Amino acid sequence: MLATHANVSYLQSHQAAASMLATHANVSYLQSHQAAASMLATHANVSYLQSHQAAASMLATTHANVSYLQSHQAAASMLATHANVSYLQSHQAAASMLATHANVSYLQSHQAAASMLATTHANVSYLQSHQAAGRSSLRLSRTEELKPFQRQFLLPRLCPFCMTIWAKTNSFC
Repeated sequence: MLATHANVSYLQSHQAAASMLATHANVSYLQSHQAAASMLATHANVSYLQSHQAAASMLATTHANVSYLQSHQAAASMLATHANVSYLQSHQAAASMLATHANVSYLQSHQAAASMLATTHANVSYLQSHQAAGRSSLRLSRTEELKPFQRQFLLPRLCPFCMTIWAKTNSFC
């Protein structure tokens, strides 16, 4: 009986120890799983936050780069437009200057031609009037010196048809 009791106690104590060990193992197992799950969850949260931060950073960087490029493209477009406007304005100014220069040259050449014509005409008129005055004064001075019967023989005469000088007394050329 004592041996049986001892055996029972031994078994009971072993069973209790085994149960406690099993419980401890289960608790440890659960705790380790809970800890692992918690760590995984934490890691997942960290990864989630990191991925969101990375996405936000990428979006911000991309947006900044896009804005930078857009501002540069806008500036380049404005510069190109300004260059085109300046180019057109300079060409228009040059064309206007050339047109003005052409008009001035045209007017100057016409004024010069008109001046030359007027001068030439005045000079011709002046010479003609002086020649006419010289011929008439020459005729008068020579005819006054000659006696009436000498005038018809010595004074050169103009042909009334061709206006050349002829010396014959009573005939034409």
